[in-house]
Amino acid sequence: MPNYRFFSVLHPEEATDPLFPVLNSNFVPVFTEDDGNEIESVPVQGMFVLKDSGENAMKIFSGSKDLKGTLWITSQRVVVVCRNFDQVKWDRTNTANTAFFGIGTELAWHLGEKAFHKIKSSGKAMASHVYFPWIESIGYRPGQGKKDPANIRIGIYLALESGNLPLALELQFDSVVDTADLVRNIRQRMAKWYVNGPVELTEEQRQRATREAEQLTLQRFADGRKYSTLHSVALRVENTPSSITERTRLANERARVARAAVEARIATFRSQISECRPYCELVEATAEGREVFTSELGIVIARGSGVKAIPSETTLFHFLGDLHGTYVANRETGAPAKEGIRNRLHEGKAQLLITNKRVVVVTKGFTAAGDLSEPRAGVLIVSTPIEKIDVVGRFKSIVPGRTELDLLLRSSDASWGGTFARSITAERASDETWTNERQDLEEVASRIAAAIATVRGLPSPRLGEENNRFAYLLT
Repeated sequence: MPNYRFFSVLHPEEATDPLFPVLNSNFVPVFTEDDGNEIESVPVQGMFVLKDSGENAMKIFSGSKDLKGTLWITSQRVVVVCRNFDQVKWDRTNTANTAFFGIGTELAWHLGEKAFHKIKSSGKAMASHVYFPWIESIGYRPGQGKKDPANIRIGIYLALESGNLPLALELQFDSVVDTADLVRNIRQRMAKWYVNGPVELTEEQRQRATREAEQLTLQRFADGRKYSTLHSVALRVENTPSSITERTRLANERARVARAAVEARIATFRSQISECRPYCELVEATAEGREVFTSELGIVIARGSGVKAIPSETTLFHFLGDLHGTYVANRETGAPAKEGIRNRLHEGKAQLLITNKRVVVVTKGFTAAGDLSEPRAGVLIVSTPIEKIDVVGRFKSIVPGRTELDLLLRSSDASWGGTFARSITAERASDETWTNERQDLEEVASRIAAAIATVRGLPSPRLGEENNRFAYLLT
């Protein structure tokens, strides 16, 4: 790639390298379906390759003001073809390494024979194409007289990651050509390509591309203007649009298969979750949404604020925090099972309600039944009878790398064994007002353990031994 300099000398129908176009017998580019039907052409009056001078400026590497040819603009690339490459005086062609890859030997032969002015291109043409995703920048300059003709300049990177080896192709035109409009034309086609193409854009880039694709006007500047493009990739064979499309297709197919596997596990979970009741319930949203409703577990839910009440039960505590719950799952399907591995049931922001009969978690975040964070999504309710709570305490976090302690409510139920609170950030009082204040988990553990013991008529809970830090055993 260090030898790449935009152009190569080609025979008609020669297709040896995707970095260069294929020409027909008339030395016109062979267009494909992806080039579209609205192909435009403009005569070119001079061609130069520029490279970085190392001083934040570009200098002429090679070319000539006498190189004549045609610029074609398609729906995916710009193509330049020159027939008189062997009949003109070149800038810097006295060096061994000419600017245009592959034509040094040709040019030296013609110069040595002193016959290049008599030969009409030797049945070959010098040609280049630049696909839209390769273009890093594009600019124009209006004509300033014979010494400064109108031009456009197309910039690329050969090493995108480091920004090294920047090159630019400068094409010069007759004074009647509106180079600002030419750049507008190319930029608008590029925007349409990005909107409909395989390159993944950020939301901001997609909005910009959509605007430019629909309508793009450029303000004229007397000294011209350079524009950065939406996105660019390094000029590589593997970065031709067809290669990008194929990579994207394979990536999308892998993502589709992965999504299908996840959706299958979720579908199995949804279909078998009823077997876990009365301990778990997935309340799915209706098309119109639900403002206030009562779940099958008898829990009143208010959309937007979570748990509202449990009729006929006395609320002991109502907390809001970062909760993590687990369940026993089939190793292959992820469905609830009596024996298997322990999977995450839910994780993230949730409400913890403790009544005189049960411990309830209600969440709209990540769950084994899918992501419930959408505004109109349902909720997952996990309910454990209070008589099944064995341990309330603070334990070492089950999350790798975390050194803080988590609040734990452990149940003797085989399927729904534990609810962990990584933090408690708010508490709801009996008058239904919330106090937003981070709670000390050791104090919360002590309060919950004492309240549950009182409701169940148990002796004061006792602290566990050995590794059970602040663990209250309820027996």
